[in-house]
Amino acid sequence: MGGRMVLRDNMAKNKSAIIDSFRAVTDGGKFSMATTGLNAAGPGLLAKPVASNAWTWNEDWSDAARLRGEMVDRIIPAMEAATPGSAVYLNEGSWAQPDWKDAFYGSNYERLLEIKKKYDPDDVFYALTAVGSDSWSQDTEGGLCRMG
Repeated sequence: MGGRMVLRDNMAKNKSAIIDSFRAVTDGGKFSMATTGLNAAGPGLLAKPVASNAWTWNEDWSDAARLRGEMVDRIIPAMEAATPGSAVYLNEGSWAQPDWKDAFYGSNYERLLEIKKKYDPDDVFYALTAVGSDSWSQDTEGGLCRMG
């Protein structure tokens, strides 16, 4: 899954690019597109579209890796290019988002990291793309190793 917020300003300036990026998502039938939220009163936010693929648990894991790669290499960049200055809603973003700090947290990341260090100095709370998660690395067995 991967998503991108569409700002009112994006739609006003890039309507055709946004529509083209949505068409690129669904081209070929491997991915679908849904809008999970529409906020008429929000400060600049128009919609939160999400792209997802049609993979099932019965399929080979290599198919999941291939689809994830296509999401990260083709779909997310197309959505980002059509929505400059926007962001990703963390719960609807891809765990493989290459620029996750900027996409999920933007200019707030460093301040959020300070807060995390204050209230969670031992790094008890972890999630793959959570604030401070880049202090950890996953080993070949799935365990976490502190970096640095």
